[in-house]
Amino acid sequence: MVKILGFIFSLFYALITWLSFGIPLKICTFFDKLTFQKFTPQIFEMNNGFYYDVSNNDMPTGIMLSVLGFCFILYFCLIKKVKNNIEKGLLKWIIGFAILFRIILLPGILIHENDIYRYLWDAQSSVEGINPFKYAPSDLFMYEYNIQSNYYDDANEVTLKSKKFSLDDKSRLNKLIRLRDQKSVFFNRIGHWQVPTIYPPVTQILFMLPAFINPHSLILMKILFILFDIGTIFILIALLRHFNQNPNLSLIYAWSPLVLFEFSNRGHYDSIPIFWTMLAIYFFIIKKQSLSFCALALAALSKFFAGVLLPFFMRPFKLRTIFIFGATFILFYLPYLFWNQTGFAGVFEGLGTYNKEWAYNGSIFALIHIGFKKFFNIHSLMPAKITCGGIYLIFLFYVYKTKIQSPLQTLHQCFLAIAGLFIINPVGDPWYYCWVIPFLCFFPYRSWLFLSSLLPLSYLNFHSDLTIVDIKWGGISALSWIIYLPFFIYLCKEIVFKSTTEAKIKEDLS
Repeated sequence: MVKILGFIFSLFYALITWLSFGIPLKICTFFDKLTFQKFTPQIFEMNNGFYYDVSNNDMPTGIMLSVLGFCFILYFCLIKKVKNNIEKGLLKWIIGFAILFRIILLPGILIHENDIYRYLWDAQSSVEGINPFKYAPSDLFMYEYNIQSNYYDDANEVTLKSKKFSLDDKSRLNKLIRLRDQKSVFFNRIGHWQVPTIYPPVTQILFMLPAFINPHSLILMKILFILFDIGTIFILIALLRHFNQNPNLSLIYAWSPLVLFEFSNRGHYDSIPIFWTMLAIYFFIIKKQSLSFCALALAALSKFFAGVLLPFFMRPFKLRTIFIFGATFILFYLPYLFWNQTGFAGVFEGLGTYNKEWAYNGSIFALIHIGFKKFFNIHSLMPAKITCGGIYLIFLFYVYKTKIQSPLQTLHQCFLAIAGLFIINPVGDPWYYCWVIPFLCFFPYRSWLFLSSLLPLSYLNFHSDLTIVDIKWGGISALSWIIYLPFFIYLCKEIVFKSTTEAKIKEDLS
């Protein structure tokens, strides 16, 4: 069963990669006739592919989501088949196909994504000896055109702040301009160009590795992410074996269509902090505390999400382990503070802007923000963000105070901390959810698995020509309701029938 479905998955992922490049017109015409010309506009969109210069409205997003939807259906069926199958030889096929799927998706054109261009720019800046936290990409524009006052960027609908540049600044900016001109097409694709980088030191160092070989290679950057992604699979297998659970359940992460799509096609770097996080948990479970705190620090230095697990690692409290965590943080951040005289404010400028201004595809946050707008006429994001932060801290304290009797319960607390963070987060990007999926190998709650299949629907937001994108119910996007409401209903059912759900999970894992 796994072998057959593995080959079918391979064909589906090959189709997604083919779609990204654009399917030849003759084949589109054949498909149009095959479907009796019922879907002519959608069929011929396949010819356009997902090239950056193609209008979002002309991209075959609907077809791609349909293919991905079939992958999710097969994925859910396969989980049912694999959960009770302890055949040792099966694990080799699971790992082999997991690697194959990633290789198939690797060369595809990025689908509705541009974050990787920032990674490349950060890496190039670092390799050239310029602190990636020092300048926003827009600083090059402001300097080059000698703009002395704030400038409104119509194309990106942002205001670029004026800055005074020293002689050292000008020398470095001239170097960056030469760097930009080597591949200006990539530079022009950088999102949020008015903001310096938000990516912490460990990721900055790792971004440099592909740049030493080829500073403009998307493939090499994605290979880096895939290697960490595969590393996570092996950590999950080790953890499952430690808990005497079926290692074949690593398939839940290894074959997750969302994980595969976000890391192997779209090129998101979250596979790096997820790897460090799971490694930290593994070391903690096997009682290698020093290594666990070091790995957790590396995770938080890759993405701050991992920091929410620190309280659970501090039981029992040991000053030495806290020192390791703090010292690792200082060790990695200190060079960036002094490099090019960037300072604390410069290093955290991008992160500060992110915290103040960014919100997308949220669930609970969206409801709270709408409440502030309707009842208090407050349109700023900050009151809702502060409220969500308070709610999350209360939730985290509740989880922390729950008595634990086994290491598996500690793992479950880590799951709740990460899953709760996603649900309360103002930014609900699909790749953020990939942080939750490793834990589902141990706690396969159906509601959370179901959510992984709904989140890709958010890609429809790229199509401004779709009616559903403009529809709002209660001030919240109809797409957000479609994504989150079924999940919350299912989640409430699992909570209400908690004993039944837990018994079912234990039965599934036995």
